[in-house]
Amino acid sequence: MASIESACAMTAYVYAGGRAAVAVIFAVALVGKFRTRAGLADFRDSLSRLNWLPDSLRTTAVAGVFVTEFAVVALVAHPRTAPIGLATAIAALAVFTVVAAAAMKSGTGLQCRCFGSDAGEMGASHLLRNLGIIVIAGSALAVGVTADTAVALTPAGTVAGLCGAFLGFILTRWDDIAYLVSRG
Repeated sequence: MASIESACAMTAYVYAGGRAAVAVIFAVALVGKFRTRAGLADFRDSLSRLNWLPDSLRTTAVAGVFVTEFAVVALVAHPRTAPIGLATAIAALAVFTVVAAAAMKSGTGLQCRCFGSDAGEMGASHLLRNLGIIVIAGSALAVGVTADTAVALTPAGTVAGLCGAFLGFILTRWDDIAYLVSRG
């Protein structure tokens, strides 16, 4: 009986940590791109390298990214809507990753404005980062169906949430970490 309770608690910790990580990642992305007019214009302009996206639809694409990122942050904040937010995060990241991979494959490249600042051209490490975030969100979604969400309100659940938030922050600094590692 104790092992079943401990397994249930562990799934709740994965759920709390995953939700916190996704919330931080999408909140930083949202604020980074949309806090200033210049940031918004830079993000919009970065989409000009997508040859298949007509100029007339760039503003619509930017609005779609804004609404999606805002929705993810709002939805993962509440346990009842968190599964929808996590699924939305997975879908958004899948689209972002496929678009970046297609741009890389076509040779047009795509400037990484994921978190607002210019992180250079997107590469394999960006795709790996996105896949890692998809795994985090997917894990939280998978265990969230059975997780005891009340555990998140315990001290251990709070620690799990803080660890997830820290992981989310670290992932938003992915380019800085990749730079430091490459300079070894």
